[in-house]
Amino acid sequence: MIYKKNSSQDDIIMLLGPGCSDVSSSVAEVANFWNLTVLSFGSSSPALSNRNRFKTFFRTHPSAILDNPARLELCKKFGWKKIATLQDAKEVFTSTVDNLEKEAKDFNIEILVRQTFTDDPTDAVKNLKVKLV
Repeated sequence: MIYKKNSSQDDIIMLLGPGCSDVSSSVAEVANFWNLTVLSFGSSSPALSNRNRFKTFFRTHPSAILDNPARLELCKKFGWKKIATLQDAKEVFTSTVDNLEKEAKDFNIEILVRQTFTDDPTDAVKNLKVKLV
């Protein structure tokens, strides 16, 4: 935290960190109520770009959606027109795949199956295999 000295009290003016998207989402969502600026060095969740929700949040790490064009170019390079996704249920991954799904249309790529898991991906992988056979 960074403080601004005041003659009667210490005022917090900025929070440096947190470094991960989950914690940043929680902290940044309430920071606005105290007009507290939050600066993160490692949070990549695309959801954190929502200025209505995270009014005082800033980051030095780019959004994870910036990797999606490269993912889609790889699909294009290998001639893949239909793909499936396997993702953790956390917001950082959900919002990244939301964007991938939207961008895939511009590449004429269809997402056949979108499978999510919370802790153990074993069942999600089994479901993918069943759905893709």
